[in-house]
Amino acid sequence: MQNKGKRSFAAGAATLAAAGVVVKIIGACYRIPMTNIIGDQGIALYQYAYPIYGTLLALSTAGIPAAVSKLVSEHISRGEPERAQRVFRVSLALLAIVGLISAAALFGFAPLVAAWVGDPLACLPIRAISPALFFVAVLSAYRGYYQGQERMTPTAVTQIVEQAGKLVMGLWLAYMMRDRGVAYAAAGAILGVTLAEAIAMVMVLGMGAASRRQSAVCVDKEPARSVIGRLLPVALPMMLGAVMMPLVGMIDSFVVNHRLLDTGLPAEEARSLYGLLTGPVNTLVNMPSVVPLALAMALVPAIAQACARGAWSEVCNKTRLALKITLTISLPAAVALAVMAEPIMALLYGGLTAEKQLQAARLLQVSAPSVVALAIVQTLSGTLQGMGKAKAPVAALGAGAAAKIVVTHILTGIPALNITGACIGTVVCYSIAAVIDLYWASRSLGHALNGMRLLARPAAASCAMGVALAAFLRYAQGILRPWVTAMCGVGLGILVYFTALWLVGGISMGEARRMLGRWEAAG
Repeated sequence: MQNKGKRSFAAGAATLAAAGVVVKIIGACYRIPMTNIIGDQGIALYQYAYPIYGTLLALSTAGIPAAVSKLVSEHISRGEPERAQRVFRVSLALLAIVGLISAAALFGFAPLVAAWVGDPLACLPIRAISPALFFVAVLSAYRGYYQGQERMTPTAVTQIVEQAGKLVMGLWLAYMMRDRGVAYAAAGAILGVTLAEAIAMVMVLGMGAASRRQSAVCVDKEPARSVIGRLLPVALPMMLGAVMMPLVGMIDSFVVNHRLLDTGLPAEEARSLYGLLTGPVNTLVNMPSVVPLALAMALVPAIAQACARGAWSEVCNKTRLALKITLTISLPAAVALAVMAEPIMALLYGGLTAEKQLQAARLLQVSAPSVVALAIVQTLSGTLQGMGKAKAPVAALGAGAAAKIVVTHILTGIPALNITGACIGTVVCYSIAAVIDLYWASRSLGHALNGMRLLARPAAASCAMGVALAAFLRYAQGILRPWVTAMCGVGLGILVYFTALWLVGGISMGEARRMLGRWEAAG
């Protein structure tokens, strides 16, 4: 039974990780040409709208899907499928109502929200994204139910459908509307998100209907009020944790824009700098988070089931393996982004001027450490939530967000730093949250994580890779074309990193096979 549970966790994480890779590739295929189509100012308007949507989405829906996943997992482990079904039905109705109200409120108050951000042109993109609040609310209820059953395929499939729909419709609508002005171009891009969420919702409704036809489950008579009473104590701490990250983005959209204007920059230049940060830079910084995010989603039900059985050694092994994989991927990614920032920007964002490519590369170098910190936060949040300690990652992100507000407000107002201050604030935010999460996870597991030991070997291999890439870049710049430099650098970095990791004993052949998908129980 224990081995089966470990294989289920591994298979679930592998499914989500594979889907996440596809999603990130599609996302890059979307964000990169999108930046070249609507420009840095259009991306800024897009990003003024998106964090506000994300924050409202987290407030109205986040936490409940994770709570559904946890409760469904516990009911199934105790052989109570009818109670699991009841939890799902009540949560679906609750999320649909709240999502509908949130969508209507955001649409109606869009002009006021745009004025609060400091850019009236953001009103149209905000209204274009508002209906997605309802679609995602319904979608997330189904995802929570399936994840509680450790069925990750529906989540993976709908994530890919979302990204593919956004790619096709967002790019097409942005291209068709760009002649009407930057606000319409940004609205077209973000309307693609709304339409993609609608398609994914219809798909998951079809999956649910097919599943109900195939299985007949006895109806549970537990009152809806009782189910909600069990959901909310689990959901509220998770909701607060989920709202932190989009809230950080919303804080940026308000604080950064106003502080840049305070330094005397024209509105167009302030919008352009914010667009560079939230477009090219954040897109690349968030790419390596695919595996940690997949691990976090798979860890919640897997850890919850292990805790319900009292299998604490299994909890520790899964957490240690997840953290090891997280560090093995995020550390070299951060080093590579920092060293290869200029050729990467030249390769991916040829639509920007050379000056803006250089500005974006400098911002990427400053932001690179947040790749590691964010990955640790995502992975350990899944562990702590699965253990029923959802308040710990909330407190960690809250402390980080508070520090970010202060740091960003002070540093962005310094003319010599301007938008760089926002990058530093983000690094501070996730670094603080990562340290706190590591402390709580280690304490909860009896200090058996050995975080420094997990960190040392991939850090050494990453340093070796960084030195090799820096030497290569010094030789290649001015001789090779940017795209050749970037592609060769990626190949060289992978070769040097995994060779160095193997030489220092950071990874065995068995672990390498598990990371490629044939995962087995760790320890």
